Amino acid sequence: MFTFIKNKPIIVLFSVGIIVRLIVFTLFINQHSVESIITLTPDVENYYNAAVSIYEDNSYDSIGVIIFGPGYPLFITFFMFVLNLSVYGLLIIQIILSAAASVFLYKFALLLTKDSSIALIAGFLNALSVTSIALSHFLLSETLFFFGLTVGFYLLLLGIQQKKNSHIVISGLIFCLLIFVRIVAMYA
Repeated sequence: MFTFIKNKPIIVLFSVGIIVRLIVFTLFINQHSVESIITLTPDVENYYNAAVSIYEDNSYDSIGVIIFGPGYPLFITFFMFVLNLSVYGLLIIQIILSAAASVFLYKFALLLTKDSSIALIAGFLNALSVTSIALSHFLLSETLFFFGLTVGFYLLLLGIQQKKNSHIVISGLIFCLLIFVRIVAMYA
């Protein structure tokens, strides 16, 4: 079994991340209706209402956009209204992004340390993180932001190590877009 994990770490990390999150998702949707999911916290409600405002009125002056920025409301708008996914469908997208962040964290740690054991530990810590699992089930920007951050740092380090400017430029673009998802990225 440990040989399989060592030989196929990306498949194992992504699978563990998805399976754990889907188990929690099944429990979560049995306890919460769509109406309660979009009103679980004031922030969730603000993000959702901002997305509705963007879609229906092409308005970017709602409280959710003003306080948080337009990035995450646009993410919600794209998946829920343009692609016609339900709230549950959007949560599945977030679950996939959250599990994929474990893979990119593994790849980043492997590039950084050149030690597959440390990289696996980093990936599993995120795949099994209660915080990461829980946040992937709420309409909050943390999952999208962390996914973008891990991809951005991975591409930045890969570009530096391989001397590929294209990777560095793409990572810079990702970091710029993350400012629209969470304003705190501006100070990083």
